Amino acid sequence: MHERCSGDWVLTLASDEVPSAALVNALPALSRPACSYAVSPRVWSARLRSASVPVMDPRPPVPPFTLETARKKVQAAEDAWNTRDPEKVAGAYTPDSKWRNRDEFFEGREAIVAFLERKWARELDYKLMKELWAFHDNHISVRFEYECRDADGQWWRSHGNEHWEFDELGYMRRRDASINDVKIDESERRYR
Repeated sequence: MHERCSGDWVLTLASDEVPSAALVNALPALSRPACSYAVSPRVWSARLRSASVPVMDPRPPVPPFTLETARKKVQAAEDAWNTRDPEKVAGAYTPDSKWRNRDEFFEGREAIVAFLERKWARELDYKLMKELWAFHDNHISVRFEYECRDADGQWWRSHGNEHWEFDELGYMRRRDASINDVKIDESERRYR
């Protein structure tokens, strides 16, 4: 996290150091225009900047991933996407998360929500399956399939791969997705 901080000063405390409540409460008054901070199980950093950054609680499981925790992260993503709730899905990403989805490139939670709203307005009766493909440290790769129908009633199955990079709190800061679509008959659906 320290390498992502910038400003006139950066305060870093190691994992065995705990800031007092008095220090945390005094930080905003110590500098202007603003002092924002984030809390991590391993490192506590403060940075001076003009825009405030929300305090984010860890989103377990957090890196480095094991086979068990990588599978849990993939299942949590599948469950969230199957709600088709853009705000819920976007909450798993860093505020400045970078995405590539097919031929679209964008950044940030607001852009993620807008993308998902457009996606699920045209991909009706959407149902997704994700499967762990590989993992290492703070990276996970998955293969996925989803099915949906368009407004004309044509069913589609989409196949793809995603590569994910997570921050130390367990939020996804990068998502890179490659996807191919094939027309199917409703009788060929695998996911309901």
